[in-house]
Amino acid sequence: PLAHYWHATSHNTYIVGDQLTGTSDSNMYRRQLLQGCRHVEIDCWDGRKQPIVTHGHTFVTTETFSAVAAAVRDCAFVTSEMPVILSLEMHCSSKQQHMIAEILHETLGNTMMVYDELKDGSSLLSPDALKRRVLVKGKVKYHKPIHSRRKFSAILADLWSSQGEATSGLSQS
Repeated sequence: PLAHYWHATSHNTYIVGDQLTGTSDSNMYRRQLLQGCRHVEIDCWDGRKQPIVTHGHTFVTTETFSAVAAAVRDCAFVTSEMPVILSLEMHCSSKQQHMIAEILHETLGNTMMVYDELKDGSSLLSPDALKRRVLVKGKVKYHKPIHSRRKFSAILADLWSSQGEATSGLSQS
């Protein structure tokens, strides 16, 4: 199973410079993926019109979530066919979480693992079985009371069921 393997991981992948005053840049995701990184973190925050990626409560600049998703799409499997894990640290409102789900669905399409694909009891798939697939895990850190927000996985599930197709995916955490 995938859980029995070590994989290259990146923290604060998007930052050029330091964690207090650096620059957010989607090209850093390209760089890490092209260097063989298989697990990247994306810090998601509410933007004015769309979700952004930044190091919250600092002077780090912002990048659009859609630019980061495009970078993952473009570079995830150039140097390796092994699966890529996106670790979403979610600081967004439900509305922008829904936007992130739509962006992932539109940008990554069939490469994203669908949770329904695991319902046959094969939830412990090998890296070989997951070649050219993107797994998404999310940790919600939005600071509203828990009863007033929905889990990101529920938002993704609603989006996919409303579209009647299984072309994107989720790894529940």
